Amino acid sequence: MTAAELPGAARALAEDTDLAPLWQAVHQRLCQLDDPTELATVSVNGLSAAGVAFLRSWLDTNTRRRRGKSAISPAEGVAKVPVRELLARLGVAAEHLPAIAELATGLPVANHAAGRAASAAARAALWTEVGRTLAAVPLLAQRIRAAGVADTDIDSVRTESRHLAAAVAKIDRLRRPGVPPVTLAKLAHDCTGDPHGFDLDKLIGRRLVEAVAERAGEPIASRPDAVRALLARSGVLADRLSSSVVVLNLQASGTGVVDERLRLGGAPVPLTLFDLTVNPPTLIDEAVLVVENPSVIEAALAAGFTGPIACTSGHLRAVDHAFLQRAIDCGVRLSYAGDVDRDGLIIAAQVRKLYGARILAMDHATVTEANAAPSAVPLGPLPEETPPELVAALTDRGRAVYQEHDVLLNVLLGDPPAVAANDDPLKTATVQRHISITTVDPSR
Repeated sequence: MTAAELPGAARALAEDTDLAPLWQAVHQRLCQLDDPTELATVSVNGLSAAGVAFLRSWLDTNTRRRRGKSAISPAEGVAKVPVRELLARLGVAAEHLPAIAELATGLPVANHAAGRAASAAARAALWTEVGRTLAAVPLLAQRIRAAGVADTDIDSVRTESRHLAAAVAKIDRLRRPGVPPVTLAKLAHDCTGDPHGFDLDKLIGRRLVEAVAERAGEPIASRPDAVRALLARSGVLADRLSSSVVVLNLQASGTGVVDERLRLGGAPVPLTLFDLTVNPPTLIDEAVLVVENPSVIEAALAAGFTGPIACTSGHLRAVDHAFLQRAIDCGVRLSYAGDVDRDGLIIAAQVRKLYGARILAMDHATVTEANAAPSAVPLGPLPEETPPELVAALTDRGRAVYQEHDVLLNVLLGDPPAVAANDDPLKTATVQRHISITTVDPSR
């Protein structure tokens, strides 16, 4: 029955504003029941004195009055209302309750109990299908199930599991001897219809990595270069060309094509992930300065800087990890310098932890000197592990300090800073001399 079909008495009940809290409570209960006739009593919050009086006028029989006990006795703002008895006294059928509640609240009555049962059944069917579809990678299927799923995502998880199963089958073929590898984009195109379908920054991309590790019997990789190496061992090549580390003045002693390019020198050399994994150079420099921003390489060119320097461009990517690891494998000592802000400090801590790099031009003394001409960018929150002296220097002006600042460029492109073995690299950086950085006018 719709609200328009309600008898006049029932409509009057629904439109009585003094009974609005009652119908709100009834609406909530009806959404939990399969049959409105099951509703006998509801607890009502905020029933007005007029509403209580109305209900008592219908429910307090002579017998109740003689006994001195009302049918409606609010306690701490909550009144228990015998709905079934009220409807009987008013001559309104229980079947009218949903329409009355919808008219009074303006909201449809939805059977949440039935909805929950349907959702549970849909999830059970999904997990059965996921287990069957991903039978080749049962541990992945278990992780997908353990992650849970919202009702709105059931279809997408089902589709995702089918795409992953298609990829696993194709990768099994790629692992056979003599089968040429394919790119991750090609795999995604063939299995999902979208070249970006398995991008590694997406959940499905991470699950593909888990599936490959499970099929290969290897640990799940997390570092970007390790992820790509894991995929490559299974015949999947993940973007080895679009990103690069730019290096300048690096020396190499090997016989490969990348070594030859480095020996030619005279200009910055971009090293891709392909270069570093297929033709890794043999680096012979004693130490290399690694910086965060390409502008420092430009400044090094302008200043005639002759030391070995490399740029990893922001947060570490797979190609950056590959370069840093190759340098360590060749016995090269690393120094690292980045912007002195939250991201820069996080990157520096990561490079120091993973590759033992010394941190330069990110100490409190350098920041204090740079504060004479602060940037315009607010500092923002700092990592918790930032040394107190550096925190104090940065918060003095409350501005980030960037590598384009003359003070930092002078520190980085002067003679190599001397850092004692027992110094904390984030706290100490002694500069032997400063140089003047000349800016080139691009219009000339």
